[in-house]
Amino acid sequence: MATNAILHKEYSNQNYVGIYIFKDHIGFINHNRPLPPVTIEDMNTQTEFLDRNYLNKELKEMFFNLNLIQSYGSGIRRAKIAMSDNGSPALQFSPDNDTDDYTQVVAYINDEFARIQAEEAGLQGKTAQETAQETAQETFDTLTDEEKIVILLINNPRMTRNELAEKLDISSDAVKRRLEKLKKEGKIERQGSTKAGKWVVLNR
Repeated sequence: MATNAILHKEYSNQNYVGIYIFKDHIGFINHNRPLPPVTIEDMNTQTEFLDRNYLNKELKEMFFNLNLIQSYGSGIRRAKIAMSDNGSPALQFSPDNDTDDYTQVVAYINDEFARIQAEEAGLQGKTAQETAQETAQETFDTLTDEEKIVILLINNPRMTRNELAEKLDISSDAVKRRLEKLKKEGKIERQGSTKAGKWVVLNR
């Protein structure tokens, strides 16, 4: 999936390819949608993408010549097969709407391995996704408010101040101060109007 993320990145967009490694899952994010005719829904429901278009044809040819890809349009199929053969949960692609301009895939560990980890941690009965969600929340809770805001905006660039305040359990004014700080540090910027625009996390 890392190879796919690099291959399908929109390089005119200065946002980075995000790879987030947690105890029980790995998340990959690109700040662009797949090129038509492929959709996020297709990625969740299909395995073959014979008509897939490529943003970076030179990278595609280079990756193929370096044996980093076996055949065109086969990356998601092979990833899904590998997850199934390993007994892991299905890959989860998002967002589930037509407005947010990013593509994210989450790969969870299999339930058996999660059960072993849970037993070792005294958390018997947890599924891979439940354990992953708890671990992710524990990791999230250790971050600063600014770091939390960046992660939240990566996942939902159109979050409002009030929504951020609710997630962080702080006031809307406190969120405003933290957003201003992140803007001054060159870590985020606002695109579009106050109501219809979105936040962009910058790779700086």
